[in-house]
Amino acid sequence: MNTIYLDFDGTIVDVNYRYFGIFYEFIDYRFSLNVEFKTYIKLKRSGLKDHQILNNIFGNFNFNVDEYVEFKRQKIEDLAWLKTDKLIGNPLDFAKSCNNHDLQIVLLTQRNNFENLNHQLSFLNIKNIFKDIFIIPPKSGINVKFEFLRKYADNFDIIIGDSKAELDAGNKLGIPSYFVNTGLYDSSIISGDTIFLNNYSEFLRYLI
Repeated sequence: MNTIYLDFDGTIVDVNYRYFGIFYEFIDYRFSLNVEFKTYIKLKRSGLKDHQILNNIFGNFNFNVDEYVEFKRQKIEDLAWLKTDKLIGNPLDFAKSCNNHDLQIVLLTQRNNFENLNHQLSFLNIKNIFKDIFIIPPKSGINVKFEFLRKYADNFDIIIGDSKAELDAGNKLGIPSYFVNTGLYDSSIISGDTIFLNNYSEFLRYLI
């Protein structure tokens, strides 16, 4: 069977509230600022980092980026926040349809806390849909998904995700890549030989 390497955050689960909630918690506690959810997500999907979003809304804002990065690092994979993620579509039906076309689903995601991801997969009840689960710690300045895929993927495999990391890896390796419009990145910042989908389930039309 050939393999679909499927991203998690922003592809299988909607992470918008988690990212906004952590951002809002920080700025509300320290600065008593109010930012609307829709405004944050629109700017986030345009490719701006969180401190750039603040500057975009409030001007040249005095924002301690290092303090925020550490705050976010401690919160972003906390189980309480992970439980705010919502499933996108029906991953179980998607996996069954792919299996019926001799395609196996492999989860390929960047996380630091392996245990909490396993908990999340369990309480979402989707852990068993994957042939394998690969959790890769992110590294600054390195596309860790490319480094992984160049060792294990072949030209008949497929990659589906919501960020440049998956798509750049696919393009470099000559693997068909699909961008889903459900994550924290807008399709306008994506370039290369990529097929654009509203969500991962739309990939199924390419199997018919």
